[in-house]
This record gives sequence, structure tokens and C-alpha cells, in this order.
Amino acid sequence: MSYYYKADQVREAIEKEGQWLFVLSHLAPDLNEALKKPGRHVSCPVHGGKHGDGFRLFKDAHLTGGAICNTCGPRHDGFELLMWLRNWSFQDCLQRIGDAIGARRYYIKPTQPAVSSSSSASANPVSNSTRSQASSNQSRGRARANGKLLGCGVAPYKNDPNNEDSFWVSVEGKLGRQFTVWGVDLSRALSEANAEIGHDITLVNHGRKAVTVEQNVRDGQGNIIDVQTITTHRNEWEVKNHHASAHAVASAQTVQYREQSNGAMVQTRQATSEPPVWEGPAVSQLDPADEADNVVPLFKDSAPEWLQQVQDRMERQDKRRKAYGEKVLERHQKVWDDCLPVAVETNGLTPLRSYFEHRGFLEVIPRISNIDSLRFHPSMSYFEENEEGASKEIGKFPTIVAAVQDVDGNLLTLHRTYLSQAGHKAKVREAKKMMMVPDGIDINGAAVRLGKPEDGILGVAEGMETALSAFRATGIPTWSTINAQLMKSFQVPEGVHTVIIWADLDKSRTGQIAANILKTRLEKQGIFVLIMLPQCPIPPRAKSVDWNDILLQQGRRGFPDVKYIRNFCAKNRAMALSKVEYAEALA
Repeated sequence: MSYYYKADQVREAIEKEGQWLFVLSHLAPDLNEALKKPGRHVSCPVHGGKHGDGFRLFKDAHLTGGAICNTCGPRHDGFELLMWLRNWSFQDCLQRIGDAIGARRYYIKPTQPAVSSSSSASANPVSNSTRSQASSNQSRGRARANGKLLGCGVAPYKNDPNNEDSFWVSVEGKLGRQFTVWGVDLSRALSEANAEIGHDITLVNHGRKAVTVEQNVRDGQGNIIDVQTITTHRNEWEVKNHHASAHAVASAQTVQYREQSNGAMVQTRQATSEPPVWEGPAVSQLDPADEADNVVPLFKDSAPEWLQQVQDRMERQDKRRKAYGEKVLERHQKVWDDCLPVAVETNGLTPLRSYFEHRGFLEVIPRISNIDSLRFHPSMSYFEENEEGASKEIGKFPTIVAAVQDVDGNLLTLHRTYLSQAGHKAKVREAKKMMMVPDGIDINGAAVRLGKPEDGILGVAEGMETALSAFRATGIPTWSTINAQLMKSFQVPEGVHTVIIWADLDKSRTGQIAANILKTRLEKQGIFVLIMLPQCPIPPRAKSVDWNDILLQQGRRGFPDVKYIRNFCAKNRAMALSKVEYAEALA
């Protein structure tokens, strides 16, 4: 007899008891190296790596099951991690986890016996005619691609920057051949079909349909001077989700939000509370007598001793973090108040001045000192967790302390860069650390503000050093988002109409992907975005090249001329706004 699980019940059962470590070890033994060292980098179970620093579990992995791959990015919970690691669909993952933990099963019971097609046809000719008509209707349209959904997104049509933005869908056929299909209407069709990465789908083109839209007319300065009505055509698409047809119950989901390990709110899948709908034999109401007991067995009792010890250690750490987090904002403010202004500390022979000189951007300090986003602590304690999970002070180091603020300028947390007395990064396990994010605080969109936007133009970069390098070379104030993940969600302050992204050139393409995601999102808001990538090869033993590398190797001549940048942005901004409004009118 067929059965299925409800995603919200399975998730709640695991997270209530904090069992993700046991689930991950049971379904993915190749994660055991990372499970022994939660929060620490190990070799990636997918990509490997000689240096053993490509993957780590989040520090709250026992509660969330989340982890991050330095190449592919974060997996926010155990479902996402297992889907990525095992290449499972969400339904496959739910089924395997439900079986593993003994979650409550819901059985499907036929309410009437099946009949043969011949007897059905003779007994009910009207029904047979109806089915023929339905089959005829479904056959209309031209199938463009059939296979597994690999990805989708928004990009200039056929990746030509001179074209308007369109929507693309990538599909892998049965023989392994990959197809990319373009069409604005594909976004709607995918959404209506509840299609997810890994699902078997068919894309059907129903032909071009005439649409009438309104488009703003702008002058050379980007001001709206008129509104014109235009008639155009676009393809109408249908997506047939074969995976959803076979597993309609498990696919009945809505998108909700849950807290990420860094305090952010991210999308996640949750099952709806509505009864499942099946394309097949009718089903009766669920019979409680046919359900498994709603008692989830604890893996802890049968888990290996080392895993039980890791679980116990993480639970103790979690309690300490909660106790610390009750007054975390007060602690952040106290640390900030104990720091010194950078303008004072760069006047003498201090580690801070030496570090800025080594990095090539000492001259820009006077321009950011009045912003008060960077300060200096001459002797800040550095802690590391031992094997037992207890924090141990390793030493005290000179430290650059940066204020991480939201779009309204509110202090969310602090970022620290530990230095040696000679003005280099301290030789510790993590020379750069972010302090705890208070519970309930969303750090998405935040940044370190290095200067005030000028003339509506603002630069954005990942690292503080990259941002200061761009500021030094071009004179355009540039903010730091700290990492690629936060760059994707960066929020632009009021009054900014142009954003220049000084992206990192990574072998993993992490920097380029983050920059393009931010660009796509901001352009939908009518903001003109220019991505600047270093124009040089990545050294064989290096993982990336950033704009601080360019400044140190080539000086300011390695950067585009600031007059060219400003003129280019001014000429193209009006065109970008018109493209956004045209896309919105078609949507």
C-alpha cells in the first residue's frame, strides 16, 4: 500500500529533538569527517580538495542540518544538504528521511476497484470521448524540451548583454544532452507547475500571443517625459511536471521563511495543510488505524559514541550561546566603545597603519574617518573552541573592528580582523571573525559603510580590503558586504541610483555569481548596475584574484579611469530604467 510523509511533521520531529547529526550520519556517512568537527573546515564531500578547507557544517547543524560548500554556497538545512549531496529531489529526500526516523505515515487507499480500459470504454462512451478530447487538447502546442530540470533564472536573452532580460530554463534530456530554452512566460509556467530542480518536466510552447503594454518614455537624463502604448508578442508556455503527477501529495507545498544559521531569513519548503490531490484512483480519508505511531525513535541511543559526544558538546555550546545572546547587543556596544578611532591610530607607527600601508590604501583613511564605521582595538582577546567545545583564549591581538549596519544605519554586529604587531594578519585559525548576530536580527542586506555615496553612485565589494582598494583607486565610496552570501542580499540606501560591484574573480565563480544575483535584483528596482571584474588570470596556486591584488600589483593604473566609469554609467542609466519598465509591463 502506498504511503507518504508530511514535510512539516518530519522537519518538526527532527528539529524538536535536535537529531540532524544522526540523520545526516545515517543517510550520508561521507559527512562523518565534517560531523566530527562542526563549524570547522574539512574536505568537501563533493569536490574534495587538497587543503581540506572546502566545506563545513554550521555551528547549529544539530538543529538545522545546514552546511556550506565554498564552491556551491550554503545549504540552509538538512533537506537542502542531502538533496545537494545525494542529488535527490525533495520528495525523494523526504521519503528517505521519513523512513529513517520512523515518522508518521499516511496511506493511500483506493475507494473503488480498477476497471479495464475496454470495459470502461464500452460502459461509459461519454467518458471515453471526454478523455479523447482532453488528450487532443493536451497534444496542442509544441514540446520544446523534455527531461530533468537543471536550473533557471533571469539573464539577457541568450546571454547577450545588448538584449533585454528574459527567463531561461535548462533541461537535461534522456541521453544527457542539455537544452536551454528562453521565454519571459517560462517563469510563470514553472511556478504554476511547482517545478523544482531535479524534476522531470516537459516544456510546451503554445505559440506567440499578442500583448499590449505601457512603456515609459525617458529623456537623456532618465526623466519620464511620456507614456506610450506598444503592442508586442511573446510566447505562451506550459510546463508539465511529471514528478508532481507521480508524487502530488509530497509536492503540495508552500514557500515559507525560516531562520538561517547567520540570523538571516531564507526560503524553505513546507507542506500545506490541505488534503493531497492525486491524479489517479480516488483515495479515501485517512484511517488513523493505518497510520504508524507518531513516535520518532531517537538515533542517539544507537549512534556511535563519537557522534553522541559531538551531539552533547553542541547542545552545551548552544546553551552557552543562548546565555550570551541575551545581552549580545549590549556586549557589541561595549566592545565598540572600547575601540579607538582609525584616524588617531594611523598617525603613528601602529599595527593598523602598517596593515593599511601593506594593503596600499592608507591614503583613503581620512575620507572614511568621519563615517566612524572602522575602529581599532590595540589588544583584543582571541578565542578558539577546543575539542570539548569550550572557548579558550589563545592570546590578545591588535584588531580592526568594523560596524556591520543595516540599510537604516542600525548596528547589527561587529566584524573583527586580527593583526600581528608587524601589521599583517594574525597567525590564528580564523583571522577574520564576525561576532554573534542577535536572535531575531536579519543580517541580510547589511554592509560595512566605507564612505558616503556621492552623486547617487555607490561601490560594493565583498571584503573590506577590496572595498578600500576600489575607493583608493577611483575615489568612489565603496561598501563592504563581508562575504559573497551577504552581497546577494545587499540593500541600497536611499538616493543611490547607480551601483558599481567590484567583484572577486574566483575559480569557483562564487564572486561572479553573487555579483550577478545582486545585479539582477537591483536592476528590477530601477538601479543601474555595473560589474567590474579583474582582467587578469588567476595564478595556478591561488583560488582567486580581487581588486586589492590589482592595486598591489598594478597600482591605480590597473583600475578603469574614474571619468570613463562615471560617463558610462550616466549614458546607460536611462536605457536601464526603460528596460526595467518594459520587463515589468510584460510581466
